[in-house]
Amino acid sequence: QPTNQPTATTKQHHRMTSLPLRRHGEVLVTVNNGHMTITLCQPLGHKIATLERSGSSDLGKTLVRITKKLKLSAEQVHVCPVTLARDAYHIPAETTNVDAFQGGNALVLNDQVLPIRVDAPEVLELSVPKMPMVGHRLVPMVSLARAVEPQACLWQWKRFCRDCPESLELVSTDFAYTPRTTDIGCDLRVSCTPRTAEGEVGITVRATTVRVKPLRKCKGAKTGDMPVVDLSPIPVGVCVPPDHDAMAKRLEHTLSTTTPQGHFRLVSYNLLLDAFCNNEWAIQNLYPYLPPRFASIEYREQRQAKELLDYRLDIACLQEVSRHLWFNFLEAQMDLDGVSGVYGNKHTAQPFGAVIAYRRSKFRMLTSQVVDLTEVWSDYPPTADLGKRFPAFGKRLSQTTTTSLVAFLEDVSSGRVLCVCNVHLYSHPAAPHIRAAQAALVLHNARLVADAAGYPDAAVVLAGDFNAEEHSGACDLLRTGNFDASHPEWAEGACFGYVDHSSQDQRESNWHSVMRSQDTVRAREVFKALDPTRTGMVEAQRVWAALDNSGGGGGGGIEDDTGDTASRRVVTLEDLAPLPQRLPETLCYADFYRLCSQLRRLGIHIFEPALDAIEKQALHDAPLAAADAIAKRTSCSTTSSQNTKFPASIMTAECKFPCADLTNPFALESALLPEAEGDNAHRKLQITYLAGQTPEASTVDHIFFSPATLDLSHVVPGFAEESLREHGGLPSQQFPSDHVAVVVEFGWKQSL
Repeated sequence: QPTNQPTATTKQHHRMTSLPLRRHGEVLVTVNNGHMTITLCQPLGHKIATLERSGSSDLGKTLVRITKKLKLSAEQVHVCPVTLARDAYHIPAETTNVDAFQGGNALVLNDQVLPIRVDAPEVLELSVPKMPMVGHRLVPMVSLARAVEPQACLWQWKRFCRDCPESLELVSTDFAYTPRTTDIGCDLRVSCTPRTAEGEVGITVRATTVRVKPLRKCKGAKTGDMPVVDLSPIPVGVCVPPDHDAMAKRLEHTLSTTTPQGHFRLVSYNLLLDAFCNNEWAIQNLYPYLPPRFASIEYREQRQAKELLDYRLDIACLQEVSRHLWFNFLEAQMDLDGVSGVYGNKHTAQPFGAVIAYRRSKFRMLTSQVVDLTEVWSDYPPTADLGKRFPAFGKRLSQTTTTSLVAFLEDVSSGRVLCVCNVHLYSHPAAPHIRAAQAALVLHNARLVADAAGYPDAAVVLAGDFNAEEHSGACDLLRTGNFDASHPEWAEGACFGYVDHSSQDQRESNWHSVMRSQDTVRAREVFKALDPTRTGMVEAQRVWAALDNSGGGGGGGIEDDTGDTASRRVVTLEDLAPLPQRLPETLCYADFYRLCSQLRRLGIHIFEPALDAIEKQALHDAPLAAADAIAKRTSCSTTSSQNTKFPASIMTAECKFPCADLTNPFALESALLPEAEGDNAHRKLQITYLAGQTPEASTVDHIFFSPATLDLSHVVPGFAEESLREHGGLPSQQFPSDHVAVVVEFGWKQSL
């Protein structure tokens, strides 16, 4: 370390040439594990040059590099060499960088003196969304070191025309900025100057909304034989988002109101992971109506953030949230509105999972936990026993990647505790028994966590994407408290082991050929017609007689109903060659459902007439009993996919498959399903999902609550089906996910 005065040991420190020196900028030095970053700055932190050097190398070599970096002429160097000094004394060239670049020293360049500051505040990373939209708040994604909170740093937002970058116009000095109509067509540049609590500033870093990489384009996305072409141009600069009258009407229930004390608003929303949306297979098979521009996460994340904040939420249960989306975008957006959150990853290497967010003025986080359903099933007696008796069942549970995020929140005004469970159950359509088992695991472990945390009497809200409709076994378990071993979904899930999903290609090819909920209802109806006396078994020959075009008994084969009269023909057993030719003499419901599943994979044009033919066979064999069964199921069902009621439970006692009695340790009600006839004051079924090559509306997102401690005070209305179908299905330019948010309001019941 050089001293202030020359001594016998520092005589090599030569006195500087007497020149008129002036302070102009500074040198900022950061040291990390012996590696040094040396940055020369103008006043206000504007960077001149940056060098990366080893701390152990000689100062002389570094000064030569600075000379070359600044492109100084030989004459300039001759008149006043680039040197490092302390007070009026040069520091020797053989001094190591780490000893030379110390606070109190200075770099001398011609007539300029640049003082050295070590470990100044620093911007490590700065970015801003690349598709700015009017009315959608932009929050810069910034990472700082040795600085105050981002909001307390120095910020500037400037707009400019891309054709004329010099036309910079200051529009804001706030941390966040919401583009206005006057910004349309312009790009935006944000500048951040980090600072410390003492007022020291670091290097100013800038980021712009100018897109560097083009949006992903998909090849040959089709709906039937009609290619989908995205004719909408990619906007340059700030653009105007599409009108959304349906959303504006919905927000009338939330935008102008906040919940009063003792009440809270809860939102459950599957955001649709970018990896599941913005890829070629998804565009072609799940969302063929979606232009790539609106599949971009840069578009969808801004729409979702604005929608969530416009709900004026107090609690949010979010699913399919990428780690990057939460920690680099949504968390900052919500924090500005006084909302914090906790993130939990799924049991997978992929960085995505769920979030429970809460308004800090309403709630305080007590504790949270990620419950790994791929592991805890072995500690729950019913599923542990099934796993021992049916190893394949345990293997399926272990391979699902499903987790549940549980949080305990304390109401800051009353001190009452709320247990919030955020779930996203297994998605495969052929595995309803897995979803029911997972629902039981969520409930069982919520009970364990509540007891262990010391909150056994906490109110309970369970919300999320169940991947199951309102009359599924999983929902029955939550609503009624039981899912017994005779439930048809145990038998229906038994055929899941026969579905080939060993590769991604196979899973994708099977996605549109598995049994839908209405197909399952049909299979149950036909089996009841075949088994009017409820023995639980039917003769296989009766089924083959219906399918064999040479069989008698009134079946007479089945007609391929493609909708084209000219191409109609009789389907023979050759068309059914993929079906097993050796069935047991008698079929239990699991066997029959497996046969139905295989028919369904041959195509809906074969499945539906085949089931009709089997039902005709039942009428021929036992006309009175079968007709009575058909009449009963017809009287309790409708054609609407939103109101389909499953027929009464069917006899499955003779089937050999995993099944067990599952129970719910909590008494819960649905926020959407009426609990009694005429109970429509608040609870109304809503469409929460509408996607696919032929989009079908369904309700797969649910909210359940404990009525003993909570009152359901309001359900924010959903959307009419025609508004969701305006652009083909979900997601769309107006709806940024394939799911629709469910928004409800609760109030605390008065303590007894």
